[in-house]
Amino acid sequence: MDASEVRRVLAPSAWMVLEELLVCSSASIDGERVACESVRTLSRSLGLSKDTVARAIRQLRGAGLVTVAQRRADAGTFESGSYAITLPDGVTLTVPAPVSPRNRARVNARDLLQLSLAIES
Repeated sequence: MDASEVRRVLAPSAWMVLEELLVCSSASIDGERVACESVRTLSRSLGLSKDTVARAIRQLRGAGLVTVAQRRADAGTFESGSYAITLPDGVTLTVPAPVSPRNRARVNARDLLQLSLAIES
């Protein structure tokens, strides 16, 4: 499936969750993307309910874009979920070029006086 097909099939919330998982992800040893985020953390960052995020993850799993791996800690409790992400064809990750702030001309007090006089007259 290519990216446009995936967007048509997925709900908008599922596409948002996929994007957020990609933002939070890092590359693993075998080159796939892995995100270690909980459903609650994703819901807070997206402004969605945890149930909506959980439903979106189920939809992403059904589409074969996300694989869930949840581990138990030494104490026996579950750790935050890890999500292995498979990018659809036509989707690439790029690192945006840093944007430099525009060089702003300094305005000195004398210029402000002249500007002020020009406005009043």
